[in-house]
Amino acid sequence: MRAPALLIACALVAGLASPTDAQSEPVAATESRDFAPLVGRLIDGFLRPAHADLVAAARGHGADWQRFCSARERAGLERVAASFRRLADAWARIEFVRYGPITEDFRAERINFWPDKRNATTRGLAGLLAADAPEPTVATVRAASAATQGLPALERLLFDPGAAERLVAAKDEGARACAVGRAVAGNVAEVAEAVAAGWEPLAEAVKTDRALAREAAARLTTDLLGEFQTLIDAKLLPAMGKAIEAAKPEALEGRHAGRVRESFARPLAGLEEAAKLLAGSDPQGATALATLATARSIAEGLPDDFAAGLAQPKRRSKAILLLDALRAAQDAALADLPPLVGITVGFNSRDGD
Repeated sequence: MRAPALLIACALVAGLASPTDAQSEPVAATESRDFAPLVGRLIDGFLRPAHADLVAAARGHGADWQRFCSARERAGLERVAASFRRLADAWARIEFVRYGPITEDFRAERINFWPDKRNATTRGLAGLLAADAPEPTVATVRAASAATQGLPALERLLFDPGAAERLVAAKDEGARACAVGRAVAGNVAEVAEAVAAGWEPLAEAVKTDRALAREAAARLTTDLLGEFQTLIDAKLLPAMGKAIEAAKPEALEGRHAGRVRESFARPLAGLEEAAKLLAGSDPQGATALATLATARSIAEGLPDDFAAGLAQPKRRSKAILLLDALRAAQDAALADLPPLVGITVGFNSRDGD
């Protein structure tokens, strides 16, 4: 049995020596190390610009809803759909980050309530779309379930069967759906803006607070490594099923919007960006970066009909190839990145199989 290379709950602790990891730095060296330059490089080189991109994409998507709802024409709806995909891609790039301002006020869940195992998004949207419900505004959306506040709700409003016709052609029902979409998009923009703003004081604080910089290095590395488990255990394996006859392509993230490929490729691209900044110029990170690049390339090459292929013997091989690439990247990252950053894992990350 493969031991999880990293359980999300596994402690990655800066400066604590692991008896099973011969490459770890001595305790005194890690305790005296200044993590501020490394964390600053990651914040300035990746987190700040990536969150700025998320804010820009969210504002653009909200503006597209505003324009579309004024006339509800097909061309305008196509612009809304395109900007939704850009917004979802911008989020996917940083979805692994679970440290810092994203942790406040359930912001991650409010942007992307996924996986939704109890169909809460559909049920919540039904309440917002009801003719006798309060007028849809950012405030009423914020007061509703987190499942209706972000990307999954927008995806269903735009891409569910019959959704486009309702938005364009249906009089009262379409106007209501348009108002809900506009309000949800506004909520996403406000949450994204709050997260981006929250990185500014944190970026300044880590420059002078050595303990905070050390914590940030450990937590952000933990988040990066934990994303592999998300991609494997939450995104891919449930859709593949334990056997071909148990495949559940409907479980794939982004299926409604036609962005299954991007739901794997964009997070891997974000991991690759962050890993490059963590590794710096140290050649010890070469294997981790190479395997990450390979996994990203395989994800980017997934066919448009990848979901349907999960239940077809000749085409299921694409999923198996992706799974193997994700596991290889995970193993390499676990072996190489913690020593480079200056943190240690609490067990031998090569145990298993």
